[in-house]
Amino acid sequence: MRIPIVALFALDLAATSRFAWAEDIDGSSSLTIDSDPTVSDHPSPWDVGGPLNIGVTAGSGAKLTIQNGGEAFVASYLYVASGDDASGSVDAHNGNALADTGDVGVSGGRLLITDNETVGDTALTGGSLEIATGATLFADSFMLRDGAVTGGTLAGSSYILENGSISATLTGPGALTTIGSGTVMLTGTIAAGNSPGTLTIDGDLDLTFASVMDFELGSPSSAAGVDSDLIRLWLNFSDFSLSRDRRTCNA
Repeated sequence: MRIPIVALFALDLAATSRFAWAEDIDGSSSLTIDSDPTVSDHPSPWDVGGPLNIGVTAGSGAKLTIQNGGEAFVASYLYVASGDDASGSVDAHNGNALADTGDVGVSGGRLLITDNETVGDTALTGGSLEIATGATLFADSFMLRDGAVTGGTLAGSSYILENGSISATLTGPGALTTIGSGTVMLTGTIAAGNSPGTLTIDGDLDLTFASVMDFELGSPSSAAGVDSDLIRLWLNFSDFSLSRDRRTCNA
């Protein structure tokens, strides 16, 4: 059973309304955005001019589902939370479901991306960011303070990592910086730059036997960072494997 969402401000939630200044999806509420108006709880595209908060107040199962070509545009901030008495999740089941969405924060909740999406600055301070295999989440910048990133590809302009685990592919042209005294365990792939490009790693990063450094290599005389991938290192490696054309070098 779906329970009506609770608005932060006075909203027009009539069937013809497509815009809201800000929203809360709380308790055991759920909201589905679908291109089919007979299925959708709100007309698509759904424009939220202010923040959209999911799972902030008490209750379990607060959920936003975007499917079948539905779209939700959150102009300022999408926040997915979870705590002792609350839990929230967002399932984006088609590409462009979060088009034009601003910054994203996940704190104990879950954000599921099943197709390519582009968002603003993204922070994971607990909970999970799940990216389906073959899908890419493009973010202006990405911060991992705690939690888990799994699945496909996360393409950030820069990364700040403090604590948590990553079993996805990280790519992008900026810096990857580790901070604090926590541990970031990478069992996924680091792919420098954007075909090809440069990635700067500043800090200690724990890599395991399952970690992969994926390099795109040009000719020996080519320019690093232009014709071949370049990773600038300011860190201590634990152990890692570099794979190319079925050949493996352990360092």
